[in-house]
Amino acid sequence: MNIRSSIHGDGRPKAKADAALPPLYDLPQLLRHSDGRISMIDRWGFVMRPQTIFLERIRGYYATATYRSYARLLLDIERVTACYGGGIGLPYFKLSDAFLDVLREEYIQERETGLAHFKRTMSVGARFWKFCEEEKWAKGLYGSNHKNRKYQINVPEEGFMHHPVMAGKVIWRVPRLPTHRDFELIEAAGMTLIKTPSLKRRFRLFCLILKTLALRRSEAARLNIASIPTKSQIARLRAQAEAGKKPWTVSIKILRSKRGGIRVAEFPIPLLEEIRDYIDRDRPKDVKGSSKHGPIFVSRKTGKQLGDQWVTNLFKRAARKAAAMHAREHGEMNLSEVRPHHYRHRGITDLIRGYLEAGKDSTEAILIVMQLVGLRSLDVIIGYLHLAEAETEDRTRADKEVAEKRAKKVTLDLVRIREALGTRRRYSK
Repeated sequence: MNIRSSIHGDGRPKAKADAALPPLYDLPQLLRHSDGRISMIDRWGFVMRPQTIFLERIRGYYATATYRSYARLLLDIERVTACYGGGIGLPYFKLSDAFLDVLREEYIQERETGLAHFKRTMSVGARFWKFCEEEKWAKGLYGSNHKNRKYQINVPEEGFMHHPVMAGKVIWRVPRLPTHRDFELIEAAGMTLIKTPSLKRRFRLFCLILKTLALRRSEAARLNIASIPTKSQIARLRAQAEAGKKPWTVSIKILRSKRGGIRVAEFPIPLLEEIRDYIDRDRPKDVKGSSKHGPIFVSRKTGKQLGDQWVTNLFKRAARKAAAMHAREHGEMNLSEVRPHHYRHRGITDLIRGYLEAGKDSTEAILIVMQLVGLRSLDVIIGYLHLAEAETEDRTRADKEVAEKRAKKVTLDLVRIREALGTRRRYSK
């Protein structure tokens, strides 16, 4: 599937200016609009109508992050088909079971993509091909073969996940998670990259919110001032919590990132104090006007809500700097690979481990944590459960080793004390 850089996909020779372009520019692209819509355009800049209509259709069903992710996965399939036949390409209505085998070989063997990512990509492609069949843009493309009709992509009666191209079991491997110390090193490096004190406090607060609440980046970026209690209200809540009349957490509604909607997050009172202090002291420096409404994190240039990408870009720079400053031991995670979303992974894992160590069984622990962090997928929370159990075992093993060393030390100390007492008694006689 090598792309011939000297000709276009339809065989036309490239102009001298076009011949100098990288091969990527001769492939389909995503075009993002100001209202959030995404269109797919071909190598000549024309809108790919079926793919664009499909993306517009699924836009109403999913949150923005999921919608963009599906668009990228579909784009990847279209790019592979555009490279087919030495760059001639293959339209979607000519796909077949044989070509799906070619897709699998491209992803698994050539790109060395994981089976889980390949299956996720193919599931998005299958939804698009089914959509084309339902809209009658392609006849005999996608369906289950029977006596009266045959399809180019034959789907088993159990569903596309049982198609031969989807064969293979995904083996879940325990991923490495950064420690709290790793986050501290990266945050410290990030503070050195910022000169303005108020922007330093904004970065520190954003990281603190991610660390404490295990939120997604977009959920933290969309926090609103109106949902945060005032300074006097927080003072009353603290007094009641110190008196034992109320808990140390406050339930606050936030906008859910995936699949949209609203969910409830438990904000600790000390964190609310930090947020309110930033709103009253530092936020007015970023935007003029009332501090009673609007997003908490705003851009100094536009005065509008900051997207979640700003913290990702800054965090990546800080992670690279921290990796250059601090050497890693064997088996430790490379600091340059740490991302802001690892806060969520670490927070969920710590929550489950805390409930397990408190004596709750695994079923009760994951049900509580799913409610707290807004998770709906049982497969995802099971992955976090495996991580928490592995860390609990490691901690138990480490604590056992420390206890054994302490017991040996105590035994040696007792022997030395007895010898010293025996020596004193002999001298006293």
